[in-house]
This record gives sequence, C-alpha cells and structure tokens, in this order.
Amino acid sequence: MADVHLDGGPLGACATSWSVRRAREENLAEINHVIAASKSHWDYPTAYLEAALPLLTIDEPYLTEHLCLEIVDEHATVVCFFAVAEDGGEHLLDHLWVRPDRLGQGIGRAACEHVFALARRHGWAALPVLPDPPAQGFYRKVGFEDTGMRVKSRVPGGPSFSVLEKHFDDDDEAAEILAELADAAGRPAGGRHPGSTAQSGA
Repeated sequence: MADVHLDGGPLGACATSWSVRRAREENLAEINHVIAASKSHWDYPTAYLEAALPLLTIDEPYLTEHLCLEIVDEHATVVCFFAVAEDGGEHLLDHLWVRPDRLGQGIGRAACEHVFALARRHGWAALPVLPDPPAQGFYRKVGFEDTGMRVKSRVPGGPSFSVLEKHFDDDDEAAEILAELADAAGRPAGGRHPGSTAQSGA
C-alpha cells in the first residue's frame, strides 16, 4: 500500500501534512505509546487502565493478521493508529487511537474516511466498532449508529461498550428493527465480544 498524503489541521491553524500508510513493525513501541496515551486520556481508574492496556497491546502477529494502518506527520511521528480485524467473515474497526495532543485536528475523521473508502471498494455491508464510552459522540458524528447492543468489558469491573455500526448499503431496516426490539425489551440485544484475534472491548 502506497502512502496516502493528506493535508489537515483545524481552521486557522498552521497546515499539517499527514500520511496514511501500513503500520510498520519498527514503530510498534510508538504505536503502543499512542494507544496508552489515548486510552489514559479518559478519566478511567488507574486499576482499570493497568488491566486494560495489556489487552490492547499491538504485537508483530497482530500486525500480520490484520489490516493495520498508521498516520504519521511531516516528521514521521506516529499520531494515529487504526486497524480493521476480520471477525467471522465480517470486518470490525478494532482500533482507532489518536495522540491526545493531536485531538481536534481531523485526524480521527481522516482515519475513518480512509476505512470507509476501503469498505466501499471491497463491498463491505457494515463496519461495527466498540468505542470507549466517552468517544461515542465522535463515532456518531462520522456516521456510526447505535445497534442497541452492549457488551461488558473484558476487564472485570470495566465499562460497558455500545456496539455502533456504519452501514454502506441502503438497507438499514434490520439494524433499526434490532434497536427497536432492544428498546422494547428494556435490555441490550445480543451483545458479544469480537473474535479471539480482535482486541475491542477492553
């Protein structure tokens, strides 16, 4: 995959040049630093973070098995890591982490748009994600919808994760019916964790 160059930055700020490329093995330490800093940006208890972060660590096998991408700035510094994992024939946005000091600059949206373009090119019907609860607003803004399903954290005592989905076809009826059934029952509908090689829900 060739690097994809983007221009970004908030309106009125100095222009910043980013590149989207396949995540590189030599950047694993930097990638995991971005994940730890981004997850720790939210006001989670220390004990929860200490248990959750090892479950989110990216290693060489994960890079090999999944579509892993990084966004680097003009200094080749990793400012974002995102990954798509395959779960039972379906695709899952398993990771999307932006360095906290780069939030609000359009980097997360650029990552999502890159994945959406891939999804449309390859004919994926939908793309689910299990975002950290404080990040749900961002995912809704870029087009994800609440399925009504919830899954518990893989960390005992951790937060409950909403399953959001981005649809790439014109048939949203099934998702709407599922959400309506969940509301009518007064409980989450059919929530489950992704496959064993995915890392969402920690």
